[in-house]
Amino acid sequence: MIGRLRVAFRKELTQFFRAKAMVFLVLYMFAEIANCGVALTMDVRNMPLLVIDHDRTSASRTLAEQFRVAPYFDYRPDIGSTDPDLALERGLATVVVIIPPGFGRTLDRGESASIQLLADGTYSNFAALGLSYAGEIVERYSTRVWTESTMRAASAALPLQLLNQARIWYMPGLEYAHFAMVSMLGTTILILGILLPAAAIVREKESGTLEQLLVTPLRPGELVAAKLVPMGMLMVVGVAIGLLEAKLLFGVPFHGSLVLFFAMSFLLFFTSMGLGAYIGAVAHNLLQTLLLTFALLFPMTFLSGTLVPIENMPTVMQWITYVSPLRYYLPISQGILFKGVGLEVFAPNALALGVYGALLMGLGVHQLRRTLTA
Repeated sequence: MIGRLRVAFRKELTQFFRAKAMVFLVLYMFAEIANCGVALTMDVRNMPLLVIDHDRTSASRTLAEQFRVAPYFDYRPDIGSTDPDLALERGLATVVVIIPPGFGRTLDRGESASIQLLADGTYSNFAALGLSYAGEIVERYSTRVWTESTMRAASAALPLQLLNQARIWYMPGLEYAHFAMVSMLGTTILILGILLPAAAIVREKESGTLEQLLVTPLRPGELVAAKLVPMGMLMVVGVAIGLLEAKLLFGVPFHGSLVLFFAMSFLLFFTSMGLGAYIGAVAHNLLQTLLLTFALLFPMTFLSGTLVPIENMPTVMQWITYVSPLRYYLPISQGILFKGVGLEVFAPNALALGVYGALLMGLGVHQLRRTLTA
């Protein structure tokens, strides 16, 4: 048996490396996640912000300066001649800050002054983030003005203040690129885990060599192993490339066991390979394989929590997310790399992913055996 499998493994690897397009696809899929880490970010950077100052006093200029030095915005000052509605309509600004006349005099009298914040809500998520950051800047400025006013009052005793000391664990810098790199690595494993075994099986059908394999000493189970195990070996190399990119280019922290991370990544690949084997067994050509693959990949990706937190979804959709292997893998990978936790923490997710993988692999092998014996 070992001798037969060795020959079959060598044959699959030789056939794979002869297909230059497949080799390029594997390398490209793991290399391009670096582009996702750069481009796919939910952080607010260089958001166009227009400050319209109708007051033009030292107080209004001080407030405008707070927006200019903020790292979130692309500051665009104006002395009050620009129409804010027109700026939002033409995309010249995403957030507009309007400082009304008399702003400085109102503050000098010790009274509450107001400003207006406008945002382009066509991209609701970034509009909400922009308003949140702008509101935080205004709040800090308000606290500063209140403190200076209180200290100038000679007869006023300083009241007690409540200090809010926030601490962020595991990822103090809140780098979205770290999350994007790990999630895209899992998505890449899922895509290739389905596509490569399915394409390998369909290729045998299209070339007419599947019937030749039936007359070899290989048993159906050994044939399935010959198709899947070499792909798993290549996947380990791909995951290593993705991790190197994440560490060297984006500084993704590795707090946990890399051996455990590779084991869980292979478990995800094992799960997706079972689905790929089933698709390869039922598809008759490469076009059908691609259509079936992408028909399954889109809902699996969208329902995994990579784009939208699962907690934000309706209750029915939250239940449906359990059909996505990424639903189990993402908390595992993030826990290992970011938190440094061990198997005892994410054992339920690992067990669910293993059971799910065994079911899919059993279904794929069963369907492939039916195809071979039909």
